[in-house]
Amino acid sequence: MDAPPIRVLVAEDEEHLGLLVGQFLRGRGLEVALVRDGLEAAARLAAERFDVALVDVQMPGLDGLGVLARARALPRPPEVIVATGNGAAAAVAAAFAGGAYGAVAKPYRMAEVELLVRRAAETRALRDEVEVLRAEVARLREAAGVAPEVGSGE
Repeated sequence: MDAPPIRVLVAEDEEHLGLLVGQFLRGRGLEVALVRDGLEAAARLAAERFDVALVDVQMPGLDGLGVLARARALPRPPEVIVATGNGAAAAVAAAFAGGAYGAVAKPYRMAEVELLVRRAAETRALRDEVEVLRAEVARLREAAGVAPEVGSGE
């Protein structure tokens, strides 16, 4: 059985750059949705399931750090990669503090973007698998009449 394609949201306000990244990732077999501002990115992330979001830090409406904060609050957040212009160390530090998976500098090096997106998607898939396994363990413990483990969050 083939795995479903990796779903990526690209939030890039520079239209041509967003199209270029989207086309590149689609050519590598990924499913890509493009948006051009932070508010639209946050809305799409809340309405649809994405594995990874590649988010420009500087966007109109809602900046990339705001999108990151909203994404992290979702029940199943995507892994978020922030894109910054050169010399934006403070934004990268804030993104990592806010739970970003990674950061990439603009101008994009496409091979680096693809590698980071694929690694982020693997992390998201592992998080999904852990949740399924935790639920199964809880179900089995309950069926066996075993109390939840202390500190397990159950």
